[in-house]
Amino acid sequence: MALQPGRLFCELLGQAWTPSASSRAAASQPRPRQHSPESEPKLPPQGPFPSANATDSKCPNPKCLYLCHSERRFEDYCCKKCQEWHKQNYKKCLHGQLCEGRLASGSSFGAARPNPAPVPATCATTTALPKGAWRVHSKIALHTGVDLDSPVLQHLAPSEICQQLDGKLVVIEETSNHGLVKFVRARVVSEEHLRGWVTMVEQTVEGSFQSHFQESALGWGHLLQNAFDIDELWELEGQLWDKLQQLQHNVREAAFTSRSSQNLEAFKLRRNSVRLELQQQAQECVRCAEDLQLFGGEGPRAIRAKDSRLRMEELKAGCSLDADFELQKLEEYRVASLQAKIDLEEASSRLKVQRLRAQLPCKEETDQLEPLESMHKARDNARRQARAYEKARARLQRLAEAQAPELLPQLIECTGADIRAELRKLNPSEQSKIIGVFSDDRMLSHYDQDLDSMMPLSSPEARHRVLASTYDKEPCVLKVFDLVDSRALRTFLQEVELHEKLRHVHIVPLQCAFLDSQKGRGLLHFKRYQGDLGQWIQRVKNSCFRQPYRLGEPPEASVMDRVPIVCQVVHALVQSVSHMHSYGPNGVVHGDLKPSNWLWDADTESPLLCDFETAKNREGEGTTTQRICSTTAPNLHTPQYTAPELEENPQHPKTKQADMYALGRSIEEVLGCCRGQRDDTPELKELRGLVADMTRKTPNERISALDAELLCWKLICEGRKVLRRVWCQDVRLYFTQESCSGKFRDGRSLQELQDTIVADPGYPLKRPELTLDVVKKGTALMSVDNRRLYCFHQAQHYLGSTAKVEINIRQHQWEPIWDRYFRNLDATNRGKQIRVRPLRQ
Repeated sequence: MALQPGRLFCELLGQAWTPSASSRAAASQPRPRQHSPESEPKLPPQGPFPSANATDSKCPNPKCLYLCHSERRFEDYCCKKCQEWHKQNYKKCLHGQLCEGRLASGSSFGAARPNPAPVPATCATTTALPKGAWRVHSKIALHTGVDLDSPVLQHLAPSEICQQLDGKLVVIEETSNHGLVKFVRARVVSEEHLRGWVTMVEQTVEGSFQSHFQESALGWGHLLQNAFDIDELWELEGQLWDKLQQLQHNVREAAFTSRSSQNLEAFKLRRNSVRLELQQQAQECVRCAEDLQLFGGEGPRAIRAKDSRLRMEELKAGCSLDADFELQKLEEYRVASLQAKIDLEEASSRLKVQRLRAQLPCKEETDQLEPLESMHKARDNARRQARAYEKARARLQRLAEAQAPELLPQLIECTGADIRAELRKLNPSEQSKIIGVFSDDRMLSHYDQDLDSMMPLSSPEARHRVLASTYDKEPCVLKVFDLVDSRALRTFLQEVELHEKLRHVHIVPLQCAFLDSQKGRGLLHFKRYQGDLGQWIQRVKNSCFRQPYRLGEPPEASVMDRVPIVCQVVHALVQSVSHMHSYGPNGVVHGDLKPSNWLWDADTESPLLCDFETAKNREGEGTTTQRICSTTAPNLHTPQYTAPELEENPQHPKTKQADMYALGRSIEEVLGCCRGQRDDTPELKELRGLVADMTRKTPNERISALDAELLCWKLICEGRKVLRRVWCQDVRLYFTQESCSGKFRDGRSLQELQDTIVADPGYPLKRPELTLDVVKKGTALMSVDNRRLYCFHQAQHYLGSTAKVEINIRQHQWEPIWDRYFRNLDATNRGKQIRVRPLRQ
């Protein structure tokens, strides 16, 4: 007969137990595999522990039903845990791993379960079950994945039997507040045919075992020893990966040094050996993850399994890389691209000759369409071949960066002589970044317009022309550098280098850079954006930003609130400058921050920083960015955004503090978008204070970009909070009713609440039920709780300036769909059906 919960409760209270009809019916069913305490009152010895004899005494803990330890350890207690719990005078009894679990004479088996959830491993029954079957001792969750925080499918009830699907037992380690805890997880199928993961046993920090299942005959220690630890495999894989990356770095450094050919071969041999070992380790991790069915699951271990598979595929590509074949294939693409360029030049020359002949006085009848069509075909072919070559070189460069850095010097040799001379002044990692975006085969003739017919976007006084064009019918922007000498070439490469170094979500990405050797130009290819930040500011100022509002609402309800978008724009500006100032040991100084140097991305509605020509990198010696053109000339300053120290002394070097001054002036223009709206909002006050800190006259007193970014993060987080603490007169709250009752729903008068607040001005903050629900529509905050707001205003009127009545408001955002919903809401049948009105004849 199974152990009944009612019987256990009665035995604990010392009362007689009478089975119910349902209990007698359940007891009449044969249950051959279940333990019967009546037929076998004593618990059999567990594992190798000896049985009880006449000299053994009972454990001194009155709440424990076991005998003392057979070796007379733990001061005649059964175990150390039982001894500690007794001395601490706990109401329950818990047993450790060394407890032998021998019941004293006259002790009931049912009463020997002091901690049912989870049950200590030594207190679990040992009823025989089929192989791979486990009986649940106490309620336990069945998860979808091997991780403990994966979703729960269901909870297994006590006495339910689940079947282990495969022989794999997985050990996972989790860090708790007290230390490292180990969990043995198994994949099982429940009686309802649900497959999932459960925790078979847990090893605590002290080393004891706890489980929700009936213990096997071999014990939990044996189960833990035979369990599979996939975390160890991943840890070994991570160590090998770090070792491989270090060897790849050594190979890259040796490949760019002409005197270390022997070291290069030695590093390559070691690299290949470690890579082969790492590939085998990754394959083992993937195989174990497949056995555990981690792919397609959820949780951090499923993500690590996917990373192992991607790493294995990447390593396979590296091991099977044929460097000579790849270089030969790249050379074929280069030759085809050069031949297409030659054909294009010949077609262009024929067209020019044909047009010149057409201007002769005694001209012959010639067909001018044929040279024009051949030139268009040659241009399309040259564009296709150049794209194919760029794609092949970019693919080989990515492969070389990840698997074969020794190929990078050979890729650099494909560039022009002037570019190679400048690239050799950089370190190997910077060289590989620049050649990744630099193209030798792109020409101006590949674009859909000639240079003279492209639309200018920059002013005539600009240092460099910025032109709008299309490349294969895709809008783009070209920034043109006139390379009059080697110094101008270094300036051009400096901007390319900084664009690659400072890649950020709020910095304009450089798509391509190339040279026009015939005309002596350097060109940067960018995506075309819809104007800059200054133009966006003007559009916002000139727009009405009105929305419909109901009769009786305050005028502010019709004004579109611009504060949230302004806060986002200011945060983006500060993030871009903070990223630039934080790059490297000493950061990068832009030197010419102004709204026109932030482009406006309409897709993300955020500004993107650009124009790094005057930027200066202070990382260290040996970089191109320290040999830039002088930025101290007056024509390289924008007067409105120039710091006071630069106005007083034009020869003063540009610093981060000067950038912060220019950033403050730019943010001040962005805040001009909120003119005509309320100026007393907390967000605008904080932003104006930030501008004041940025534009201080003394450079050392100005706030840093990092501190400004932290302040913006705090401001954004505060704005997202639903519950805010405000002064009832600091924020203009509007009523939403013309009149209200003189008492609350509970019958109390409004005067009673007013007197309470006058006696204790902090009373509204102490009572959560006095929190005001307000709806923000436009720039107006309209209260839903009008009687409470009236009491707060009256109490503040009585108090005057002696005290402030602070309140909590719960802010909700108005949406246009609300008005549409309330206009259509007239259902009288609970919305279950609708009647169609007949059409009028």
